[in-house]
Amino acid sequence: MAAELISNYNQFVDAVGTLGECTDDYLFFGELKRDVINFSARAAAKFGMPGEYYENALKVFSTFMHPDDYPDFVKNITDMRTEHKFEFSQDCRWYDNMGNPVWVHMRAKILKGKNGNPDLVVGTVAEIGQRRKADNITGFRDSKALYAKLEHNIPQSGFIMRLFIRNMYELRVKHGDEMVERLQRFVSNSISEYLGEGQVCYYRARGAFSVFSETGNAEDAFTLFKKISDMAANINARLGYLFTFKLRAGVVTHENYGTSVLELVKKCEFSSTFVTSLNSKSFYIFDPSDYEKYQKSRELLSKLQLSVKNNFDGFELYYQPIFKTADDSLYGCEALLRFSDEKFGDVNPTEFVPLLEESGLIIPVGRWALKKAIEQCKQWVRVRPEIRVNINLSYVQLEREEVMQEITDIIKESGIHMENLALELTESGNLLKTVVMDYVQRFHSAGIKLALDDFGMGYSNLLYLNEMYVDVVKIDRSFVEACTSSDYSYSLIKHIAGMAHDANTKICIEGIETRSELERIKTISPDYYQGFFFSRPIPSKEFEAKYINEH
Repeated sequence: MAAELISNYNQFVDAVGTLGECTDDYLFFGELKRDVINFSARAAAKFGMPGEYYENALKVFSTFMHPDDYPDFVKNITDMRTEHKFEFSQDCRWYDNMGNPVWVHMRAKILKGKNGNPDLVVGTVAEIGQRRKADNITGFRDSKALYAKLEHNIPQSGFIMRLFIRNMYELRVKHGDEMVERLQRFVSNSISEYLGEGQVCYYRARGAFSVFSETGNAEDAFTLFKKISDMAANINARLGYLFTFKLRAGVVTHENYGTSVLELVKKCEFSSTFVTSLNSKSFYIFDPSDYEKYQKSRELLSKLQLSVKNNFDGFELYYQPIFKTADDSLYGCEALLRFSDEKFGDVNPTEFVPLLEESGLIIPVGRWALKKAIEQCKQWVRVRPEIRVNINLSYVQLEREEVMQEITDIIKESGIHMENLALELTESGNLLKTVVMDYVQRFHSAGIKLALDDFGMGYSNLLYLNEMYVDVVKIDRSFVEACTSSDYSYSLIKHIAGMAHDANTKICIEGIETRSELERIKTISPDYYQGFFFSRPIPSKEFEAKYINEH
């Protein structure tokens, strides 16, 4: 019926041309019997065709369609001709006018002639990369297509490798989008070159790829990664080390796929994330024990989030005494954050503090801890006017300007005497020395006492002591251990103490655990010391009974 309504082929061509200007898709029209094809002008321009009309249509498609996809297209057309099928759809790659593969979705319908046989074919071509089903830069399908495929059948062999360019963001900032797209093409071509039978690569985002292999084990995955990584090194050299990029990969082998695609996706995400934490390694094979620890940390993080929401239920401040070396009398204490939960029990600070920093929860928790410690200090001052409470600040708190101001405001509004409070700034490679110096000077100008914690572990060196305006430098436990067995370490700590005293800065040695360490440390003439040898951190009531009320 449709063929009768448009009896003139040229009329149909005009109609296709008009419709082609009204849609983002590309249109085509042809006759099966005569094997001719007519493309819209937009399609001809996009895919570098010399014209819009072609005879010997089936052969013409082979000139711009990816060779791996062409056989399926031929089969679709053959089925139309011989089995009287009246429609087909296919995802395939066409080469654009720059020679780059573009993923498209072809859909066509057959219009019957007067005798009821297939006669005319009309269809559309849509760039599925624009719909995030494929990537036109690398020529790979989107990784969602992989997981859609696995929904039907999770194989019992092979592996999935998440491969990514490690410093993608830095490269984009330094070189711009155009150069980074060029790099992605180089990498994708390298991956394609080494893919074997039964191996397919999918593009994820921001220079990341998923390689699915129907066969193979962890050793095969590493061999493939090594080949691709070596090729990346060659690209670096060929481009004159313009990019200086490296590849990393996380692999999940079939033994750990699990029973659902959702579970598999989570494991793949974990593997590609976990390898970034391995500073000295570029390749990681999924380990169930690592994943179990990760899941535990996520569950603990949920508990921490719930605690913050429920008025910080589960958090508590413990206090560890600090003593004067001159007469072993109490100088003050350090307030230390603790967390306990019904399921996890008492959680080690080395477990929950990094989670607080990672999630940003350290901001509200740090605010709570500061207020709590100030309230406690004001109570103890009534009995011991000279006592000082030290409160730790995280580098995450210091990274945010509004938090910096908030800390200052809380201290000023509390009415506490500045002599009874000190903030401990922990050395961290996460903070630049110039940034820390700015914080130190601003706190100093506000009259807030400062202690530099864990000295020697981060950004500082001896030359900074004269510039930092801190009241106390706390020497890290690692130096204490070393100085008992090393004359060099002993001389170094003694030299630090001397420079600090010359700069009118006090020295506190922390982490003293044994009598022999204490005797050795005394010869250095520090001003204060603390450690398990004297007391572990204890709850406020216990500290009050032992050190406040009994003095």
